[in-house]
Amino acid sequence: IAAYRRLQQIRSPETCSDAKRSQLRAVIIDYDYVRAVGYVSGNRITCSAVGARGDGFDMGPPSYVSRFGVRIYTSVVIEGNRPLLVMAKDDYAVAIHPESLLSRSVDIAGTSQGVYGESSRQLLAHSGFFDPRWLARKGDSSRGHFFDGSYLVVLRASNRYDMASYAAIPLAHL
Repeated sequence: IAAYRRLQQIRSPETCSDAKRSQLRAVIIDYDYVRAVGYVSGNRITCSAVGARGDGFDMGPPSYVSRFGVRIYTSVVIEGNRPLLVMAKDDYAVAIHPESLLSRSVDIAGTSQGVYGESSRQLLAHSGFFDPRWLARKGDSSRGHFFDGSYLVVLRASNRYDMASYAAIPLAHL
């Protein structure tokens, strides 16, 4: 989100000038989780930190649009083989590795964690087992916790963004 706000501050009369690409590269360098940033027109990346994209790189239709109007593309391969999570609003897009949304400090075998779109209920990133029925158990509440017979599950929606997270610990570790 901070990277997106920074993109909104970049102003240049030329859409994909050297100066603008330099500013885009600075956003990538300043935010550890950001892998690519750029300008979009519709579903196409028209300019990135690397340079102009000719007629643009088509990301396809968004996986969903958040309740705040952010277009979410859950599996975009821009370069290489690793799919990125791309969030676009207005003329700007930020791409991250989905795994960067997850905590790296979980050491308990069998523990699950994930992040999903709150309004879409679409999984954005996860590790370990995931049961889609967990999301229904939370309902419209901003948080929930329960035991499903195998896992102690805790879910929590963000107060600021259209995202929520969950963690699940297997019965064997309780």
